[in-house]
Amino acid sequence: MTVDEFPIFPGCGDMANYSERRECADKKLLEYLYNHITYPPKARAGDVEGLVVVKFAVDATGKVGEPELGRGVHTALDEEALRVVRQMLEEHPVWMPATKEGEAVAYEFKLPIKFKLAATV
Repeated sequence: MTVDEFPIFPGCGDMANYSERRECADKKLLEYLYNHITYPPKARAGDVEGLVVVKFAVDATGKVGEPELGRGVHTALDEEALRVVRQMLEEHPVWMPATKEGEAVAYEFKLPIKFKLAATV
């Protein structure tokens, strides 16, 4: 489904326009992920990297549904991505819903989480 405005992560709803809300929400969402993700030791030991995609629905009232794996890379990375998204959604269970033509609508949110090991010198 195409929408006019995507769901907005909590904490940015009082901003005047959509582009400001979206920029704020993207920043807060990334900060949450960066502050809560732990690179799994098993994946680190195996030099496993990749992009995990976690999906969850945000209904027309802003309530979020149970996340599920949209695209996996490795069991350890997949489990960590799901863990941190579940934790985030428990702490922030209501978002600003997506809108289409001024009406709130349900939307399937796809959250890509990139796991990349830092290069060693």
